[in-house]
Amino acid sequence: MQKLSHGIVIHLSDMIFSRIPFRISLFGGGTDFPEWFLKNKGLVISTTINKYATLGLRYLPPFFHHKYRVVYSKIDLANTINQISHPVVRAALKFYKEKKGIELYYYGDLPARSGIGSSSSFTVGFIHLLHKIKNKNISKNELARQAIKIEREVLGEAGGWQDQVIAAHGGFKFINFHEKKFIVKNVNINKKSIEKLSKSLLMFYSGDVRSSYLIQESFKKNISKLNSELKSVYEIANEAKKILLSEKNYFELGKMMNESWQIKKKLNYLVSNDKINQIYDLALKSGATGGKLIGAGTAGFLIFYCPKNYQSKVIKALDKLIHIPFDFESEGAITLNK
Repeated sequence: MQKLSHGIVIHLSDMIFSRIPFRISLFGGGTDFPEWFLKNKGLVISTTINKYATLGLRYLPPFFHHKYRVVYSKIDLANTINQISHPVVRAALKFYKEKKGIELYYYGDLPARSGIGSSSSFTVGFIHLLHKIKNKNISKNELARQAIKIEREVLGEAGGWQDQVIAAHGGFKFINFHEKKFIVKNVNINKKSIEKLSKSLLMFYSGDVRSSYLIQESFKKNISKLNSELKSVYEIANEAKKILLSEKNYFELGKMMNESWQIKKKLNYLVSNDKINQIYDLALKSGATGGKLIGAGTAGFLIFYCPKNYQSKVIKALDKLIHIPFDFESEGAITLNK
């Protein structure tokens, strides 16, 4: 049994818990939009990290004045599905035709709406639990497909497919997109090379959050006009893939991240702003060789490629931001009990 800060007591033994990692996308963002890859090839290089969304779910006993209790940044006590304010919970319960009342809790290691794929991690986790509570198994590929369906088709939210895929699969992956399909491949390199890369990355929180939907919608509408830019993003991702597989010259990845970031800023004026540009420039002046704002843009987390001998200088230069140490993780969506 656990008592939450808002006074609600939950019986942990009654609940099934799912843990879903957040992600950082290194290369290829934008080429995972179906508006692009239905006619072109897309490639994203992404990894999940050891920062997580945790969801707990149980069927709610019929003793309460409400049928649904959903606890996230707010608390929903509802008698009908339509009264639930969380769009994913509302849409998924309808989509899966769940008739029983449920109780759902969400905890996040990092703030939502900050570019680390939290919304898709939530969706993947909730779908995962809706299957587990019925003792049904679901493959990682199918879990990703159903999360994409809920977010992109049922809810009609603009965006790419990479977040759902990487949250379901976990790990350090190459994700290829083409003609309504995605193919997930492990980055098959030595563990020491993966560790070398992860230890060369610094992540900072800008202190702001944003809604990505306006940014994604604006980008989606203009994809047909961004052919040369997105081809360049794809080519950079391909070159980064070659460097990663060669396990040599990893310092080049920082320069390529910088090149890709400069292109991304041209894709949509909403991607960056003066604050982000100043932080980015200061990091490069202090020793980072490249970086990017994770996610759609405007606010959230920044990641930089930085040689070890310059990392303390960069951390000191950005001391007004929160530095988040992290490691890569490899499990994806998992059940913590049962």
